[in-house]
This record gives sequence, C-alpha cells and structure tokens, in this order.
Amino acid sequence: QSVGASACPPAGVARMATAVPGERLAEARGTGAVAGGISSAAGPGLGGLIVDGLGWRWAFWWEVPVAVVVLVLGPRVLHAPPMAARADRRFPDPLAAAILMVGASGITFALVKGPSWGGLDARTLGCVAAGALLLGLVGLRSARRANPLVELRLLRIRTVQLGRLGTYLFSACWFGMFFGLVLFLREHWGWSLFRSGMSSAPIPLMAGLLGVWAGRRADSVGHRAFILPGAV
Repeated sequence: QSVGASACPPAGVARMATAVPGERLAEARGTGAVAGGISSAAGPGLGGLIVDGLGWRWAFWWEVPVAVVVLVLGPRVLHAPPMAARADRRFPDPLAAAILMVGASGITFALVKGPSWGGLDARTLGCVAAGALLLGLVGLRSARRANPLVELRLLRIRTVQLGRLGTYLFSACWFGMFFGLVLFLREHWGWSLFRSGMSSAPIPLMAGLLGVWAGRRADSVGHRAFILPGAV
C-alpha cells in the first residue's frame, strides 16, 4: 500500500505538467486540490464510520472497489506524454530508491519503538544511525550517477531551497493539526472516531474549494499574494 501510495502523487503531478500549458498550471493544481480537499474531508469521517460500524479491516477493504474503477478507467483517460517530452529522460536510480526506502524506514522504526525501548537505547540509536547512513549513501549515489534519484544541482538553487523549507513547515503544521485534533477529541473529549473525523472535515474541504479560485488568481497576480497571508 505504501509503494502504491508513493507512486500515485508524483506521477499525477508529472502528468499534469505535460498536459496543461504552463500559464494554466496553477489553476490546474488548484482544481486538483478540490479533489484532494473533498477526499481529505470525507476520509476521516467515512473511515471512522466504517471502523465503528464494520471493524478496522473494512478500512482497507473498501479501497478495493475504488482501485478497480481506476484500473478500468485509467487506460482510457491517462495517456502517456508525447515521446519528445520523455525522449531524454532516464529512469531514476532504482537502487538508490530502495536504499532511501530502507533508510527512511529505519528512522521511522526508531520513532515508533523509541518510547518503549528508550530514547538512548542502543536499538533506537542504532536504527537512527543506520537510517542516517543509508540516506547519506543516497546523496553520494545521486552525486555520481547519470540517472540520480535526487537532482542535487536543483538543491543549490535558492528558490528551490526556500520552496522546500516552506513546504516542510506547511506540511508539519498541516498534518500536526489533524493529528493533534483527532487525538484530543478522542482521548480528552471521548468522541467517537466518526465524530472526531467529521469535526476536521471543514478544514480540507474549504482548502480544496478555495484552491480553484486561488490557483486561477495566482496565474495572473502571482503566488506571493496568496502564500504570504496564507502562511500568516
């Protein structure tokens, strides 16, 4: 499930970049945010309803018919970009991708098991050290390969650096808000999974609806007018 979920978003963004003219890309991304906002709004409530009523296993089973719909419609509507757009593209380093997955998993495992093992336990520190070493190896391979997993030269561009920092901070706040909200409602107010999930629905739903308007306006007035006040 993690492999599949990791493959979909970047492929979708790349497909959008080849299918939509550059001057309309922000509007297209905003329209895509509507789908993301609606699904994010419906997901927690629907998931809570399914888990409360049918059990946690059905939280996985109900995705199967959605996947079937994608498999049936995908070949009809998702066409490959023109050959000219991908003639000079090489498949990114698959070994580095595997190393990255193992390294990130090691650090994640340490975060999950750390409270029970202890923050300074040899197993916790070992998982963190091994994960960091493997991530460093990804950087070394990316610097020496003709088909790097990560284009290190892009990371030296100042606007890319600022964009990465802004995306990191936004993502940390966004997901931290949802995680903290649901935990608080469940553990301190004693709400059900369904009620806790539905309580968070207005946030991504409104973000998705505003995404279309903001994306369309950003194409004409620039992105700064929305990013700065939005961050504040």
